[in-house]
Amino acid sequence: MHRPISAYAPHQGFVAPAHARPQLWRTILGLVVIFAVYWISILALFTAVEATQGLWAASLFADAMLSGSSPPGMIALLYSFLPAVIGVFAATRLLLGRGAGTLFGPARDTIRDFARVAAPLIALWILMLP
Repeated sequence: MHRPISAYAPHQGFVAPAHARPQLWRTILGLVVIFAVYWISILALFTAVEATQGLWAASLFADAMLSGSSPPGMIALLYSFLPAVIGVFAATRLLLGRGAGTLFGPARDTIRDFARVAAPLIALWILMLP
């Protein structure tokens, strides 16, 4: 194996746990798990809306969510990414035997980087309030 460029040495430490099991079948099965968790969750959501609100309301909800054409539709669209994230966490646990935290790197670095990005974004958000 070649020696990594020193600027990428920290990255090698981050991806090292993934090198323990680099089989193609794990990647393919992982994509299947992610897809299944995502679509089952979305179908359950639409089924629940249809069961509680009726077919017409479910149709309107689906249209608003898929187009993001209203504030509730946009919120639903953004929240629809959550099942995909849960699918990634499930695939990581089931196929690699790793916890979700290993996808983000060392906790200390993750928290520090989150704070570095979140603080300016929150400040910008506050400045943009009417």
